Amino acid sequence: MKDSQNTSKTKKLLIYMTRLLGGVVAYLVLWLVGTIGAFIMLGLTLILTISMMTALTVGMLLLLLSTIPELIGEIASFPRQTLLKYYKKGSEEIQNYERFQKYRGELDLIFTSPPYFNREAYSEDSNQSYKKYGSSYEEWKEGFLRPTLETCVEFLKEDRYLLWNIADLKMDADTFLPLELDSREILEGLGMEYIMTFKMAQVGMPGSNRLREDGKPHVKNHCLIRDKYYKYEPVFVFKKVS
Repeated sequence: MKDSQNTSKTKKLLIYMTRLLGGVVAYLVLWLVGTIGAFIMLGLTLILTISMMTALTVGMLLLLLSTIPELIGEIASFPRQTLLKYYKKGSEEIQNYERFQKYRGELDLIFTSPPYFNREAYSEDSNQSYKKYGSSYEEWKEGFLRPTLETCVEFLKEDRYLLWNIADLKMDADTFLPLELDSREILEGLGMEYIMTFKMAQVGMPGSNRLREDGKPHVKNHCLIRDKYYKYEPVFVFKKVS
């Protein structure tokens, strides 16, 4: 009897062990299949992503390549007259420079500010205007200021503009060299038409805190902006008329 009971228990134990082993094997198989499937899906996703990025990159390159001929055409057709050229010549003598002659009567706009006689010494070079024509203001006016203005007029197109920034030069408390008036008289004598004056305000104004008895600054050229006085330099606008 005991042997029969032991045999029965052994069979049941074997059945349980077999079922347990079968469950473990089934779990492992499912896990393995799931893992392989996940890797396959990941691989497919990666391949799809790479394919999409490659297609996008190729498309952008093709678009860029298609615009290159048009870009080259635009560059080739860019007006040459807009390129900058520099001439290291004095403004009172450049009108005699051979390579500059092609611009005579061809300039649309001139905007310049000459040195203020001997007040602006850019260097000690002997070609500086205050060195070449500095024995007197009259010599500087006739040797530098007038030829410079004549060049501006000669090289402007008709109905075009000169913007001339210059200011009177203070010599002492009550004396000014009349650079503004002399410039205007020379230009009007050359047939230029005065249009207007811009006031180019300067941020820092020496002596701005020193006011006269009437409450205005001592400087000659000043303007009031938002209840504050500023020194300004005039920019005279002239038009070349036919």
